[in-house]
Amino acid sequence: MDNVLTRRQDVAGLARLLGDFGGPAVRRIAAGHLVTCRAHAATASDMGFEVLNGGRRRQGADGLLIRHASRQAQRGALHFWVASNDGAFSRIAELGYLTVLTLDETRVSARLRAAAIAVISLRRAANEWRTHYENCVPYTWPA
Repeated sequence: MDNVLTRRQDVAGLARLLGDFGGPAVRRIAAGHLVTCRAHAATASDMGFEVLNGGRRRQGADGLLIRHASRQAQRGALHFWVASNDGAFSRIAELGYLTVLTLDETRVSARLRAAAIAVISLRRAANEWRTHYENCVPYTWPA
């Protein structure tokens, strides 16, 4: 949640859009710094996200999410959608296919962009959030 902040009134709509990725069987996990969690956990939870509190530590939420991704990969998960701009999440590409969701494509770290199979911008239009694909290269699945 720390890297994908928006105005408070937009959180529910953004969470709804993020919840659409991957289909109904996908586990949705959100994490943030202590203050961010306090502000947005109830809304994210109402939208179907399991919310993890990263505490006060720097990068605490990132570490929680990366560990969760690793556990999911051990259970057979291959596809990971990460809403962040932070290069630390590039490690998730070692576990499977990484798609990055961002509010500002220009802020995605070079390391994260290089690790991802796609970067998808999320844009607010009128009263709803929409996906915006720009400069995406089709991915060829391995045989």
